[in-house]
Amino acid sequence: MLAFAASAHAQGAWQPRQAAGMNVQVYTPAAGQAGARGLLIALHGCTQSAEAMRQRAGLERAAEDQGVVIATPAVPNGGVILGCWDYYGANHTRRTRHVAPLLGLVDALLADGALGINPGKVWIAGLSSGGGQAVIMGCVAPDVFAGVGVAAGPAVGTSSAEIGRVATDVAQATRDCRQLAGGTAGAFDTQLFAVVAGRNDFTVAQGYAAVNAGMAAALYGAQGPGDAPLATVPGVAVGGRLTEWRDAAGPRVWRLEADGLGHAWPAGGGQGQELEFVAQQGPDFGLFLARMFTQHGRRVRAAPAQPAQVVWVAAEAQPQQGAVAVSGQVAGPAADVAVSLRGAAGILGPRVVVPGADQRFAVLFPNVARGTPWTPVAVARDGAGVESAAVEGAPVILRDPANDQPPWVQLAAVESVSGCVEARGTSGDDEDGVPAVALVARGEGGAGPLEALATVGDDGGWSARLCGLGAGCWTVFAVATDRAGLAARSAPQVVGVGDGGAVEVVEANLNGHLMRYGTYGLGYGTPDITYVDLLARYGLNEVFPLYLGVDGRWYHDPANLPGAAPPDCEAAPVEDMGLPVDLGAPADLGAADMGPDRGPDPDEGVGYDPAPASDAAPPAEDLGQDGRAPDLALRDRGEPDAAAPRDAGDPDQAPPRTDAGTIPPAAGGGDVIIDCTQAPGGDALLWWGLLGVAGLRRRRRRA
Repeated sequence: MLAFAASAHAQGAWQPRQAAGMNVQVYTPAAGQAGARGLLIALHGCTQSAEAMRQRAGLERAAEDQGVVIATPAVPNGGVILGCWDYYGANHTRRTRHVAPLLGLVDALLADGALGINPGKVWIAGLSSGGGQAVIMGCVAPDVFAGVGVAAGPAVGTSSAEIGRVATDVAQATRDCRQLAGGTAGAFDTQLFAVVAGRNDFTVAQGYAAVNAGMAAALYGAQGPGDAPLATVPGVAVGGRLTEWRDAAGPRVWRLEADGLGHAWPAGGGQGQELEFVAQQGPDFGLFLARMFTQHGRRVRAAPAQPAQVVWVAAEAQPQQGAVAVSGQVAGPAADVAVSLRGAAGILGPRVVVPGADQRFAVLFPNVARGTPWTPVAVARDGAGVESAAVEGAPVILRDPANDQPPWVQLAAVESVSGCVEARGTSGDDEDGVPAVALVARGEGGAGPLEALATVGDDGGWSARLCGLGAGCWTVFAVATDRAGLAARSAPQVVGVGDGGAVEVVEANLNGHLMRYGTYGLGYGTPDITYVDLLARYGLNEVFPLYLGVDGRWYHDPANLPGAAPPDCEAAPVEDMGLPVDLGAPADLGAADMGPDRGPDPDEGVGYDPAPASDAAPPAEDLGQDGRAPDLALRDRGEPDAAAPRDAGDPDQAPPRTDAGTIPPAAGGGDVIIDCTQAPGGDALLWWGLLGVAGLRRRRRRA
């Protein structure tokens, strides 16, 4: 998928996590004070991915505007079906169904002191089935969720078969919600609620917005509704009606009827078409929630005192300068950090440094003795002089550049796949370690160079994908740089790239790919394989790629993509490659990709500087001021092939964009929910049976 273009003022970052058995992306804003930030959990709808919410919903605006942490979890195990959340019925508990993992996610994020979330500012919202799940979470755990947001979501107690008509009323929904809350119902006194529905939504009945808002008002004892100024709703060309319910202290419930909005999350970004059930025109619902819940929050309490602490500290040897650089990160009210190096020869420091705005620190120790381990140690102190526990990092050895050996790197296999180059190999270093390998490609006529970074695994294996190459012959090689700054380059390989290939490559399981399947002939699947064959090959949960061709169709086998085949290419002489003088320092050699207690600061990464090819290593006296051996950078020590794990995706490239694609007939073009809670023989089994019959008919006709 294409990387999301964040708003100009956004400075935070998304990070993938695993929490409570779910894959989740968490955005930490640059704004907001640690311990005072809110948390908004945004749930996707059926046939929509969490990645679509992350990329398209503009939630970064809400995060930076109000200092809110955003979490976009993917429904566990692919959902009930079609990626749906399990909101059905009124028999949920804190320990069952999808309630349990979502509460586990809240616990995990609150426990992360670096996020600085105030436990009184935890909110949840969602679209369609995600909106229905948000209602369930607000009912089951009102003591956890101080605010609930619903976009085109059904009411509590309903089933998937009832999304198109209002199947409950305010009184019944209120009884169901209060019963789910049990002993925590008193927390309704401080909960807030907001709901939005589009006047062009014909997938989920618009009347559910009135039921949900009325239920919340009844639970809270709020009076209304009364008209509220539509100007308080951020977005682009916002039209419709805003009403609210109030109590003596102010507004408690908001209901927005949005003109022109269909069945989609209203992102209000103002640019682009509605894609993957996210609309760019109209209200910015995420920003509206963040502002209303922050301004009118009823249970915001002072964050518990958080002592200053060192999160991680790491040392990096700089042999050319005879120095060791130490960097790290603190959390809490750290006024300064005392940093030391501990070795057999004694203790260097402490040196006191003030953390930056990002709570990171860095200090350089010059004139460090070589050949002996040095362990970095950091102690954080608050304004009152109270010290944290000492935290140690991994030891490093400052070696003599004249005697240090470069790493080795081997390019085991290179192939052209759908307009991209995929490569794998091995790399290592006996002394300093190789955190990452750069895959570099240079095309005919001076095209390129293009570069992709690959993390080296514990077994020395690495794999990378490099896309965006034009048709023709490309010379590909790998460059490894160890932590001492010495570089090595593999022997080059030449590969042909065709001008056809894939416009996009998307990996998902069978349910995740449903929006990309169409009706081709009598088969339900892609032009080159039926749905039934895919089901037999991968089952429901195994992840596999689909390739979007230039004809707008998705293909299972990249060899079937339309377009010219890759040309046959002859290996180019190494000396004619015209390698770049300076490829720059890999941006991800730092702590951001190496774990909280292993890596150096990303800004301190060491680059590599390949030079014209040569197989002979220069004598030690030819080393330059930077201590690197230009010719050694081209050395391939010919280590034996290793079976490196294959990873078709480049971890440092944004995944390809996923458009809504062709909606299968069963989906009806909307956020369709199929109730799998029925007994065997119900609609769900009938649906699967029809798909199987379609596939079998196609097979018989071919036979």
